[in-house]
Amino acid sequence: MSMKWPEPGLNWTAEYQKSGIPFVTSSNGAEVGDTTPVQVSFPRVTRWIEITPHTNSSAVYLKLGFTSKGVKSQGAVTASYFNEYDTDGAEKYIQTQPPPSTYEQSGTARNYLVIPVASSTVRLEVACTDLFFLTDTNTCGFSVMAGLTNIPAGDLILTGANGNYGVG
Repeated sequence: MSMKWPEPGLNWTAEYQKSGIPFVTSSNGAEVGDTTPVQVSFPRVTRWIEITPHTNSSAVYLKLGFTSKGVKSQGAVTASYFNEYDTDGAEKYIQTQPPPSTYEQSGTARNYLVIPVASSTVRLEVACTDLFFLTDTNTCGFSVMAGLTNIPAGDLILTGANGNYGVG
């Protein structure tokens, strides 16, 4: 009998069926501005996240993205191909299906979610390792609560260059 147990991975369903390991953080109240994204990094891949904008801010809405480029509206996909590896470790290219639209390949693609500051908590069932925040104008604060899996953060890489168009 083998004593080597498999490590949890992105396709391990059980990691998304169980309760998440708690993770909570908040900004200092006016940390998020409209020019430089504020990044929240998780030590493991998330099972779910909840974002609550601080209502005592002067901003109208909070932008939430999964990459810095996505939240800054620089999320254009430059090609419809991304890298994968054969069973022998050789790099290969696969065309994404469906291919990105002209808009998704343009410099005007906006890969972020708009959360009105006056809204209540937003819950997303999403696997990610980083969140990026910006505002429309002025400053805003936020609180983040997440349920983490046991999947290492390095197992999930989200970039538009990696074939994940719609991310940035």
